[in-house]
Amino acid sequence: IFMVVPKWLGNYASTAENAGFTVIKLPENRTINGVDSLDTLITLGAMFNLQDKTAKFIEYMEKVQTTVTETIAKAGATPVSYIIPYTAPGYLPEIYVDAHGSSSMTTADVTLVEKLPVKSCLTTTAADGFDDVVSAGELVALKPDVFIVSMFGYASNKEYTAAQNIEAFKTFVQTGFDKSSAGIYAMPFENCSLAGIASVLVLASMIWPDSFDADEAWDTMQEYYDTFTNFNGDIKTSKFAPLNYADYA
Repeated sequence: IFMVVPKWLGNYASTAENAGFTVIKLPENRTINGVDSLDTLITLGAMFNLQDKTAKFIEYMEKVQTTVTETIAKAGATPVSYIIPYTAPGYLPEIYVDAHGSSSMTTADVTLVEKLPVKSCLTTTAADGFDDVVSAGELVALKPDVFIVSMFGYASNKEYTAAQNIEAFKTFVQTGFDKSSAGIYAMPFENCSLAGIASVLVLASMIWPDSFDADEAWDTMQEYYDTFTNFNGDIKTSKFAPLNYADYA
């Protein structure tokens, strides 16, 4: 069985099929017809007979979603408008944006962010919701309440440290996003996809500090990495941690 992500590994899929393999296409960093990265994890767990770990992951997802729902019901959280500008090592000066695309496919960070009371300021012309824009100024002019910077590749790249990740975030913001009065946050793209459910509460505690308990949010994120990954350390000081530009401006 050869598994691929649609679009990016299409040539490999064809080669595998021609070699006699059964190819199963599963979305990893995209949501397609309602199937997204979290469904992919659950599917893989079942396929590889890891039901015990899969069950724990489902329970974890449900706990996070329940916490979000109950916190909003109890403490309230004023809905905010958002934009997800997108960067990766070597991308600047090009700037991209993740949003709802023109087809049934969208990026997983959008799906995860929208577990919170938010509303996107834009859509894109790209079918999969990943599109380039002219400048930071163009996005600032849309006057979102928050920018949630999706930083692909920085956390997964072994050459980047937590400090370098912060510097990359600051450099990106200072291309013009710092001219906005919006709150500006960073989410490593890896957090916005497969491990994204772990960081949702931390992001919420940054946007709505009076509603979401920050200590509980960080503890819940730490639980994810302790339970489901080989990471060993304090998630708050790692390169996987969500960032608030107000802490570095």
